[in-house]
Amino acid sequence: MLRVFLDDSGSHTNSKLCAVAGYFGGTLSWYCFERMWNKVLRRARIREFHAKDFWGRTETGEKVGPFKGWSDEKSEGLLNDLLSVIRRARVYPVGAGMVMKDWNVLTKPERRFLTGAQVLAGGKFRTQGAPTKAHFLPFEFCVQKTLVYCRHKERLHVSFDLDESANSLHGWTPIYFAHVKKLLLENTERLGSLSFDSSVDAPPLQAADLLAYRIREHAEARLVDPQAKQDAVLMRALSRKRSTDDFKLFNARAFDLLLDEFRNQVANGA
Repeated sequence: MLRVFLDDSGSHTNSKLCAVAGYFGGTLSWYCFERMWNKVLRRARIREFHAKDFWGRTETGEKVGPFKGWSDEKSEGLLNDLLSVIRRARVYPVGAGMVMKDWNVLTKPERRFLTGAQVLAGGKFRTQGAPTKAHFLPFEFCVQKTLVYCRHKERLHVSFDLDESANSLHGWTPIYFAHVKKLLLENTERLGSLSFDSSVDAPPLQAADLLAYRIREHAEARLVDPQAKQDAVLMRALSRKRSTDDFKLFNARAFDLLLDEFRNQVANGA
C-alpha cells in the first residue's frame, strides 16, 4: 500500500498563497520514518514538531511554544536531524500552491467549475461545487500525482492532518475526495481511503506540515520578488523529489488554461 500524508498552509490567514503538500511512500518506508522521527523528538524532549511554532517569533524576536528559550544552535540541530530523517526514510514530496489574488478575481461560476461542480450544456451546473474552498485544486493535484506512483494493484491511502487549523477542512475534504474518485476514471480503482489523523499520532503529518509551510513561505517571497534566493531548508525538504511535475503553482496563467473550454462553452451557450 502506498500512503501519502498531506497538510495545508495558509488556509486560515490573509496569506498571499495557500498550499497543500506532503510526502508519499510505502509501508516499510513509513515504519522506518516514524522510528527515526520519534527518536529525534525524544532526544529534543518535545512532543511534536509544528512549523508555525518552530519558525514563529514574538514581536521582540523570541522563539515561541515548545521552542521558547532555545538557542539558534539547538534549533538548527533539530531541523538538521528532521531533514535527515526525511532524506533517509525514502519518502517523496508532492505539493501545490495557489495564488489567492488570482483565485479571488475569478467569477463564482469559474470557481464552482474548478472545485468539482458538474457542468451541463450551456455552462449550467448540475452540482454546486465549493467556490469558497481554494484548497480543492492543490489537494486534488497532490492526490492525482501520487496515484501515478502506485504499482499494479497497489492502492493509495490519503491521510490529512486534523488539527485546529484543519477542523474546517474536515467537512470539505471527504466531498472533494469523492469528486477526485469520479474524475480519475483510469486510476480510480487505485484510490483507496481517506483518513483524518492527529499529527501527534501520525508523525509523517509533522513532515507534511514542515513542507507545506516552507513551500508557502518561499512561494510568497517569490511573488514579492521573483529573484528571491532559493530557500535552503525547502531544497533539503525536496531532496528526494521524483519529478518537477509533482509540484504546481495555480496562478492566473494556470487558471486560463484550465478554464479555456468552460469559458468557450459559456460564451457560446452550448
